[in-house]
Amino acid sequence: MWGILGTSYLGNAELNPDYFNARAAFDKLVKTYPNSKRRHTSELFIRLIDELQSLKAMKSPEALNKLLGENEQMKRDLERLKRLEIEAERRDRMLR
Repeated sequence: MWGILGTSYLGNAELNPDYFNARAAFDKLVKTYPNSKRRHTSELFIRLIDELQSLKAMKSPEALNKLLGENEQMKRDLERLKRLEIEAERRDRMLR
C-alpha cells in the first residue's frame, strides 16, 4: 500500500509530483515492512528523491534531467513489478 501511495505522489501527466509526501510514504514502507518485496524499490525512490531535492538546490539542469529520466524509469520498473506480483499471486491462488 505505501509503495503505491508513494508512486501516486510522484505524479503523472495531470499532476505535479509531491516529493515530500512520496518520500514519507516510501520511508513508511521501508520502516514498517522491512521484509517487503518493494523495500529495495522504495529505498531507490527515497535516494532518487533526495538526490533530486539536492540537485534542485544546486540548480544543475543536466543533472536534474538525468535524475528525472531515472525517476521515470523507476516508475516504469515499479509498475512492472506490481504487475508481476499480481500475476504471481494469481498463480498461487490457482495452485491451491
